[in-house]
Amino acid sequence: MKGIKIKPIVWIRLAVTVTVVAVSVGVGYRYPKVTKGIQNIFSAVSWHRPEPWILEKVTVFRECRHQTVEQSTFVSEKALKDFLSRYHPQWKTVQSGPAKLKARTEVHRLCPDCRQYQFLGIQSGKVVIMRGTPAQPGPVVQSISLDIRLLPKAEREDLERGIPFKDEKEKLQLLEGLNGLIVN
Repeated sequence: MKGIKIKPIVWIRLAVTVTVVAVSVGVGYRYPKVTKGIQNIFSAVSWHRPEPWILEKVTVFRECRHQTVEQSTFVSEKALKDFLSRYHPQWKTVQSGPAKLKARTEVHRLCPDCRQYQFLGIQSGKVVIMRGTPAQPGPVVQSISLDIRLLPKAEREDLERGIPFKDEKEKLQLLEGLNGLIVN
């Protein structure tokens, strides 16, 4: 088998390529800012992706004055605005910034917690049944004609913190228990 003959021009091209690579590596090692600048030029052209947009949705529940905040991510500002105009035209934009939009709406109902939960508490010196949770009380549902000054200190403190109950049966048991503790 005879040796393969390589034309001199191929050797020259190979030598130039090796030299360019060696110089590039050397420059990159010696001058990292130059290398970073070159990377930024190429990445801006071929790898740039638009920054995602965040929609912060604030829902205000008028019956209990509570609000919920939810966030959604969209691939672009156009996608976010299309979503709002198509599915939520009643939402009002309250704040817009770089890659973020805050929208708000009011609804005439109770928040999910106030629809689901109730507890015994105190208002104006009386025992009351309130919607919501002790941490986030909602409107008063019913006022009970029971003066808290007639209850032992421990029960008054429990009522100040709020006593949640699951259902009507448990509520009646709690009220009967409080009535039985009245100090004469």
